[in-house]
Amino acid sequence: MKIIAETSKVGAKGWDTDLPLFADVVANPRQWLGSATEHLFAAQIMLPHINNRLKLIEDIMIKQEYISLNPCLISSYLLHCALAMENSMKALIAFIYADQIKAEIESKSKTPKILLGHDLIDLAKRIDLPLGIDQEFTLKFLTRRGVWAGKYHQPIKHGDDSPTEQLSDGNYYMTGGYNPKAIPSYFEFCLNFFHEATSKIDSSNQQDFSTT
Repeated sequence: MKIIAETSKVGAKGWDTDLPLFADVVANPRQWLGSATEHLFAAQIMLPHINNRLKLIEDIMIKQEYISLNPCLISSYLLHCALAMENSMKALIAFIYADQIKAEIESKSKTPKILLGHDLIDLAKRIDLPLGIDQEFTLKFLTRRGVWAGKYHQPIKHGDDSPTEQLSDGNYYMTGGYNPKAIPSYFEFCLNFFHEATSKIDSSNQQDFSTT
């Protein structure tokens, strides 16, 4: 593929660098939900292939046979689940703090810290999301995949690849591994939260519209 240069610089003063427009886009929950939708769709496409591969592995173990397998997609699948969750949470953050986000962007010309980061536990706190231990574990597990384990074979910092992590109840849980039978549940978890976030944003917008 041959790449052709543009005839002039684009974006120096054009609409795509207009600061109020940038602020509107960043603070628009629909933009975040759109990104979440793409990651959910990617995870949904991968899931049947993962299930088929897990079934083949189970058959191999039973029959003691050796066959060639396609590459495992579980890490990529979990990465998309994590990104879908992150974008769904940031949709709610953008929805709740829209005015604050726009004001900060227009004063500092960059996305504010409240919308930055990949730690799903931290993002949950920003939207006051109540978490039981099951939900906390799921977010810890997905955070690990979203930050590094879905992309690389090791983390940047030694120790971040510990098999277990301590949760808020003081106990340690196995976030470094997974039960193959639980793999579909991560997509379901993220999809359910996406629908909850979408419903909350939609219902509020409808209420605002009906009162104008």
